[in-house]
Amino acid sequence: EQCKGGDGRFKHRLEVIETGSLTITNIRTTDSGLYNLQINSSRFSIMRTFSVNVT
Repeated sequence: EQCKGGDGRFKHRLEVIETGSLTITNIRTTDSGLYNLQINSSRFSIMRTFSVNVT
């Protein structure tokens, strides 16, 4: 498992478990936005975009 938070704003705030569930702790309104997910394995590759709105 690898989780890349390019700009470092999620340092120590991300958790990914075996099921693929992603948890962001201490969520903030500034975390709102579009997120890209990329999964690569020897059998397939998937890319998805998710919109997150924190109010």
